Amino acid sequence: VVDLIKEGVNGFIFRINDLNKLIDKMNKVIANKNRLSEMGENSLKIITNWSFDEICEQAEKLLKQITTTQKIYFN
Repeated sequence: VVDLIKEGVNGFIFRINDLNKLIDKMNKVIANKNRLSEMGENSLKIITNWSFDEICEQAEKLLKQITTTQKIYFN
């Protein structure tokens, strides 16, 4: 995730279950709606430099990170 999300540039990073931090980040976006558009554009710039293999590799890393830090239940 760290390779894809740059804090304040194209998104926000916060700990799982940190509701207060999530609320804080959402309030920042609500207060400056232009920032949301800028962040989306910045995300496109970052992702266009990635290959399909890199995207799959990062998705795999993310899933491993999530599954080792908390129990996940699938229906």
